[in-house]
Amino acid sequence: MLAPLVLDERQLWRKFMQATSVGDSVPAIWQAPSDARLIVDRRRQTVWFDGVVIDIPGGSAAYKLIELLTEAKKKVVTSGTICEALSPNRDEDFARKIKSQAKKLIESKVAVDGDDVIVLVRGQGYRLGVPSYIG
Repeated sequence: MLAPLVLDERQLWRKFMQATSVGDSVPAIWQAPSDARLIVDRRRQTVWFDGVVIDIPGGSAAYKLIELLTEAKKKVVTSGTICEALSPNRDEDFARKIKSQAKKLIESKVAVDGDDVIVLVRGQGYRLGVPSYIG
């Protein structure tokens, strides 16, 4: 009965940051909407999934893939676009290999099927299967 009166921690901090205009100085996880499961912080080059930091080296191909997919907001990013953005001299299997690396990094930290997070759209490319936020 009192649950609507109590804000969750992320929602409370998000409202505080909006009120004080300090959003740019805090990690993206505190700015993200409460339904975002995958969060990318560009400035810190950090990725969170369900509130857990995923050990993906900033600047790596796996990080850049997740950043590309998060920017696309659940729209399909073609394998060609991924190869062009990450390494233009690579073959078509490059996108699949990088997706596999990112999937393993996510699965190593949280109990989730990486194929539900980074979804293969046959004959087209990849998209995110979860709500996300990039900041």
